[in-house]
Amino acid sequence: NYSPIPWVMKTLQNALARYEEWSIFQPFKQYVRQRGLEFCFEYMVAEDLQTNFIDIGPVNKVLNMISHFHATGGDLKHEKIVNHMMRAQDYLWIAEDGMKMQGYNGSQCWDTSFCIQALYEAQLLDEFPELTKKAWSYLERTQIL
Repeated sequence: NYSPIPWVMKTLQNALARYEEWSIFQPFKQYVRQRGLEFCFEYMVAEDLQTNFIDIGPVNKVLNMISHFHATGGDLKHEKIVNHMMRAQDYLWIAEDGMKMQGYNGSQCWDTSFCIQALYEAQLLDEFPELTKKAWSYLERTQIL
């Protein structure tokens, strides 16, 4: 360990370990965990509705889809599962070396879109037509449209 663990931290970790083991706390733990799962699932449902089931990225897409699959008891014909499965294709494509999944590797797409938005707000897009074309082409290539 590169730094010593303070005695307060050791004490708290030991207390939490005992809390996990003792059966007297089971009803409270189950209640808190159930409420936590319900809270998280509500957020997943809201994200699905706000993004029309495309979600904010490929990791969330898969997590939300599996969570809904579990919540519906594995019913592949359930409306939410069908909606998720239809939108999963937005992230997938076939390349010369196999199937790929679109991911987000940085903020370049955001940076470009904010820059173009600033040029638009300043009414400068017509003064930089080549830049505008290149930015649109870049956004088209990197964004899920």
